[in-house]
Amino acid sequence: MGGGRRRSSSRSNKGTPSSQSLATVFATADLLAHHYQRQTRVVLRLTLLFAALLALTFELYAEVLHWRALPAGYLLAFASLTGMLLWQSRRDVQSRYLDYRALAEGLRVQFYWRLAGLTDSASSSYLRKQLDELRWIREALRAAAALPPPRTEHPELALQRWVGGQAAYYADRAHSQRERLHLFERASRLFMGTGLAATALLVIFWHRLESLPDSHHWLVVLMGFAPIGAALWETYADRLGLRAQVNQYARFAERLDQDPSRYERRHALRALLRELGREALMENGDWVLLLRERPIVLPKG
Repeated sequence: MGGGRRRSSSRSNKGTPSSQSLATVFATADLLAHHYQRQTRVVLRLTLLFAALLALTFELYAEVLHWRALPAGYLLAFASLTGMLLWQSRRDVQSRYLDYRALAEGLRVQFYWRLAGLTDSASSSYLRKQLDELRWIREALRAAAALPPPRTEHPELALQRWVGGQAAYYADRAHSQRERLHLFERASRLFMGTGLAATALLVIFWHRLESLPDSHHWLVVLMGFAPIGAALWETYADRLGLRAQVNQYARFAERLDQDPSRYERRHALRALLRELGREALMENGDWVLLLRERPIVLPKG
């Protein structure tokens, strides 16, 4: 799940060429996922920034500043926004980010399953309810599972390198994403409060403001733009899927926080790793679907 780098690594078990190949493919998919994630976030931020700029420019020109430069700036911002969205659509940046992240997470689970001596294929538990266009990821994971198994099994090492690292990662991400969500919510409330205050001032001091046209117009600008600003902050949090991610990260961090002493026998360790791997695949598949349903488009309204 998610876009940050994991603390665990797939560098263990370099004893066989197949394991090295699997680790290399994972590292490549992970690198591509981060590359397209950066592009996706830049496009999303610029889309919302241009939307705010368009709304503010319109309000200023309509109420306060009848400058020719404002319509010209509006046109330039609108053209830039349109060009960027067309570029994003043709490059399919967001879909590539999600596809490579899904592939990397599937390969991660497959790597550690092999390390633990499990012969399960990640493809059988991954992206079963997702779009047909993601079928290529399941086929790639099926091919990875067909590689020759490692010469020795190390379930204890898989538990240490994968489960321990993932538990710390998810706990940290749950905290950081919760903080981001609260920041966006506070910004949205600030804009809403500003708009409410501007509207109240207009109503209460209506007659007095008629003799102060400049103050009247600026309050109208605030009244018109503040709800738009609040909606854009909410849109940003929604497009990132922050609320759903906070719940998923916290739930999975708790699930991964296992006491190794409870699983002293190897068959119990392998059963645990199989179960956690399947849950990780289902969680990540849900996350991919969540963000695929939130494409980068110009906010409506």
